[in-house]
Amino acid sequence: MKFGKDIRLFMHTGSRAANQIITINVVAFLTTGILYVSLFLFNKLGVYHEYIKYIELPANTYRLLTQPWTIVTYMFLHTGIFHILFNMLWLYWLGKSLSDYQGESKVWYTYIFGGIFGGIAFISAYNIFPVFEPILKQSYAVGASAGVMAILATLAMLVPNQRIVLFLFGEIKMKWFALIIFVIDFLMIGSSNAGGHIAHIGGGIWGVVYVLVLKRGIDMYLPFQRFFIRLSRYKTPKKSKMKIVHSAYSVEYQTKGKSATEDRNKIQLSSVETNEEAPTQEEIDRILDKILEKGMNSLTKKEKDTLAKFKDV
Repeated sequence: MKFGKDIRLFMHTGSRAANQIITINVVAFLTTGILYVSLFLFNKLGVYHEYIKYIELPANTYRLLTQPWTIVTYMFLHTGIFHILFNMLWLYWLGKSLSDYQGESKVWYTYIFGGIFGGIAFISAYNIFPVFEPILKQSYAVGASAGVMAILATLAMLVPNQRIVLFLFGEIKMKWFALIIFVIDFLMIGSSNAGGHIAHIGGGIWGVVYVLVLKRGIDMYLPFQRFFIRLSRYKTPKKSKMKIVHSAYSVEYQTKGKSATEDRNKIQLSSVETNEEAPTQEEIDRILDKILEKGMNSLTKKEKDTLAKFKDV
């Protein structure tokens, strides 16, 4: 019972999205670990290695074409306890910071797209540069590092002067910390883990590009965010109570019975009985779309009054 309470406490502490990603990574690590030990005891490690081939990201483009899903699955697979430990610690801390500034959904999008871009960088480098040709066929990538680097780079672009405290080093601004990590990864390309460092750089580049485009008024995650929001509407019963959570850069919809996102810029709205005529669902949808695209401050007084009719009491 206490273990269950600890799990629930963890899921409600920090970033909900980051915790979900961490949970998937930990479950995948434990599952593959148990499988490894079990097959090792029966001298069947060949079966284990064949299984892993369907999850890891291959540098060989022919293998990639036959198992394209690995561009996503590889970022949830780790090969050692310290590998997953440090990745998840950074993800927990950085995910909380990003969710504070952009909302929970952006943590997921940044992690996934950063991981994909990091994977593409890894595959491209191994197929372009001659130094990797002798090891191309047996090279693969695993780990959450590219997604984590994308989150770090995004934060460094959004809040470059935010100060962080590093053990033994003291305070440092986010932009300098991200730059130091980037330089280290570049210098380590000549090491035995060249692919991993290239993937880190790819993830970091994605975070930088995303924010540069965002500052020009284009949110590359918006089409996906709108798609999932509309999908959630179809799954939500018409008579069910709906809560709307608004943060600085995102809007998330949750049905009654689910906990609302812990966000410092949170507004919760739900329908209540009033003597006034209730707004139509179409009008509420239009206002929600406007909030999603332009933010809460873009609403007119009439639109704010319409939403006020759904205020929790």
